[in-house]
Amino acid sequence: MVFKGRITDVIYRNDANCYTIAIFETDGIYFTVVGYLSELTQQEIQISGKTVIHEQYGEQFLIEDYEYIQPTTLEDIYHFLTYNSIDGLGVKTVNKIIDRFGEDTLTIMNNDIHRLMEVNGIGKSTLKVIEASYSKIVGRQNTILFLNKLGIKGKKVSTLINLYGDRVIETIENNPYTLFFDVKEMSFNEVDNIAKNLSFESDNYYRIEAVIVHVIRMELVNGSTYIEKENLLNIINEDYGLNIDEVEECLDSLLKRGYVRIIDDKVFLIQTYLTINAIARHIKRIKTNHSDVNVKSEVVYVEQKKGLTFSKKQASAIEKAFHHKISIITGGPGTGKTTIIETICEIALDHSMKIKLAAPTGRAAVKMKNPSFRDSKTIHRLLEYKFSEENSILSFDRNDDNPIEADIIIIDEVSMIDIFLFEKLLAATSDDTILVLIGDSNQLPSVGPGKVLLDLIASEKIETTTLDVVYRQGSDSVISYNSNKIVSGETALIEEGAKDYFTMDLNVNSSYKAIEALIKKNIPDTYNIDTFWDLQVLSPTKKGPLGTVELNKFLQSIINPEGVEFKHGSRIFREHDKVIMTKNNYNVEWTDRFNHEKSKGIFNGEIGIIEEIDAKAKEVHILFEKQKYVIMKYSEMDLIMHAYAITVHKSQGCEYEGVILAMGNVSHLLANRSVVYTAITRARDLFMLIGDKKLYNYAIQNNKVSTRNTFLSNLIVSYFENDF
Repeated sequence: MVFKGRITDVIYRNDANCYTIAIFETDGIYFTVVGYLSELTQQEIQISGKTVIHEQYGEQFLIEDYEYIQPTTLEDIYHFLTYNSIDGLGVKTVNKIIDRFGEDTLTIMNNDIHRLMEVNGIGKSTLKVIEASYSKIVGRQNTILFLNKLGIKGKKVSTLINLYGDRVIETIENNPYTLFFDVKEMSFNEVDNIAKNLSFESDNYYRIEAVIVHVIRMELVNGSTYIEKENLLNIINEDYGLNIDEVEECLDSLLKRGYVRIIDDKVFLIQTYLTINAIARHIKRIKTNHSDVNVKSEVVYVEQKKGLTFSKKQASAIEKAFHHKISIITGGPGTGKTTIIETICEIALDHSMKIKLAAPTGRAAVKMKNPSFRDSKTIHRLLEYKFSEENSILSFDRNDDNPIEADIIIIDEVSMIDIFLFEKLLAATSDDTILVLIGDSNQLPSVGPGKVLLDLIASEKIETTTLDVVYRQGSDSVISYNSNKIVSGETALIEEGAKDYFTMDLNVNSSYKAIEALIKKNIPDTYNIDTFWDLQVLSPTKKGPLGTVELNKFLQSIINPEGVEFKHGSRIFREHDKVIMTKNNYNVEWTDRFNHEKSKGIFNGEIGIIEEIDAKAKEVHILFEKQKYVIMKYSEMDLIMHAYAITVHKSQGCEYEGVILAMGNVSHLLANRSVVYTAITRARDLFMLIGDKKLYNYAIQNNKVSTRNTFLSNLIVSYFENDF
C-alpha cells in the first residue's frame, strides 16, 4: 500500500531511535502511522507499508519505506524553502524567486542554480551562500533515503551524518565495512548485510578484515582478551568459508596498521592489549613504592577494644594492608573480610589517613559502609565519571594526571571488575596511595572481559592473604559451611535440622507452586524477612521455564497482579513493581529521597520500585535502592526489567536476607560450581533451592566453566622480571 501526503501531528517520538507515532494526511483523509522516520518534515512524502492492528490502539499504518516528493505547487515550494531555513533565503527573497520562476523554481535550483542571480538582490556572494546551504539540505535528504534503503534508520542515521558529513554515501559504497570499525552500535552481521545489498563479494579484502576483528571481538564478549592465531584461522575458515592464506594476509595488514597485536601467536585487539599491559605496568609502579606504616600493636589494641581475637591470617592481612602499597585479601562469606575492612578503616583514621571505599556496584558499595567509616561509592563515582551522550563516550576526571586524593583505597568485590575499569582505577591510584583489593576468587568472573582477581593472585607478585576459616553466622547456621563445601565440589551438604538451608527437588509446575507458597505464607510466617526488598529469587538463566523471564511474569501475577499499568513491548509495568536497571544509564538525573540533592547516574543492577505511572505525561516514577528518585520517560524503559527474579550474574556484589534459587532445564554451560557458589553466598539468613536437585548437584561437581584466555598474569610477571 502506498500513500502520498504529510505528517500533520506527532503523537510520540523516540529521539534515540526515531520511532514515531504520527497523524498522516492524504487527500483530506487522516490516519495513524507508525515507523522509523529519521527526519520529520512538512514536505510531502510517499509512504509504503501495511495496515496493522495494535491490541490497545487499534488500526495503524506501519511505514516500511518512505521517500521525499519534490514540491510542485507554488504553496508547497514556498513551505519547502521557508521550513528548511536555507541560508540567504528570507521570506521576501523566497517570494521573489517564486514570482520569477513559478513552479519551475526547484527544478532550476537543482539543475541551474546560478539563474537565481536573475532575481533582484541575489548577487554572487549571496548565491554562494544559498547554493552551499541548499546543497547540504538536499544532500542530507538523499543521504537519509540512501541509508534507509540499506536498513539504517533512527539514531544511526544522525551518527553517520555527523561522522562522515557529506561523504556518507561515498564512504559506504567504497567500503561498507568501515561502519563496523567506526561505529560501535553497528554489528558485523548488520554491516555484512549492507555489503551484500551493495553486491560485495564474500571474499572481499575489506570483509575478511572485518571478519577477523569480529571473531576477536566475540572472544572479548565471552571474557577472553585474546584468541590463539591457529584457532582464529580455523574458525574463520570453517564458519565463514574463507581461504586461510588470504586471512593471514589480511591479519598481517591489520597488524601493520595497528589494529591488532600478536604475541606468541596470541592475537589481541590493540586496545585490549594496551589495557592489560597498562594494568601490569601500574601494578609494578604501585608495588615498587614501599609503605612504612607498622600497625602490629594497633591490631592488638583493636582486638582488646572490641573483644575480638583475629586469626593469624586475619591479623596478617591487616598488617600487610599497611605495610605494602598493594595487597589482596580473598575469602568466602563469613571469613572476616567485613571485620577486616572495619579494622583497617579504624587504624587508618587513627593515623589521620584519608580513606576511600569503593565497589563495582551500588549495592556492594553500600555493604562496605561500617561504623568506622560510612562513606563508600561505586568505582565509577570514585573516578568521577563523565558521559557524553552525543559521542557515547565514557571518561573519568580521576586519572594519571589527576589521581584520587586518598592515603588508602579499599576496593571490595574485585572479582566483578573487568580489565577496562580496573585499568582506569590503577591509573588514578598515585604512588603515595595504599591500595587494598578484597574479593572472593570462587565467585563468577566479571561480566566484562578478563578475570582480574584470579590473574593478580596467579601472578604471585602481590601480597595475598587467603581467608579460609568461617566465623560469620551462628553455630546453628549452615549456609557458610555448605558454601565452603561447594567450593570443593562436595554434594554431601548439611541439610537435616538446618534452619537456613533447604532444597526441594521438584518439577517445573511444582516449583512454581512452592515458590508461591514460600513468598506468600511460609517465609513471612517463619522469618523476619521483607519479601519485597530482602528476599530475592535467582536463576542461572533468563530463558527456559524457570528462567527469569517466565519467573518474573509469574511473580508479578502473585505479588502485584493489578493496578495502574502500561505496556512496553512484551512487558507490562505496574505501579509497585520491583524493577532493575539493566545497563549503566550515566546521565539520568535522580533526586535523593532524604536530602533532596540532585545527582546523575543509575547503574546496571540497581533495584527499584515503580512508585507512580503518569499516563498523561508518559512518565514512570521509580525509587532505586530506597534512595534515588528518578522520573523516566516511557521511551527510556527499554533499560528497565522486572526484578522479582534476576540472574545469578546480576546478583553479584549483593547480599540478601533470603535467596530462592530456581533451577531447571539449564544449559550445562550455566550449570556450574561458580554459579551455585555465587547464588548461595548471596544469602545471609536463608537459602532455598527449588527445582531440579540432580542438576544442582551436577552443577556443584562441574568446575568446567568457559575458559577465559587473559594473559594478564603473564604480563605482570614480565614487568617484574624484566627492566621495562
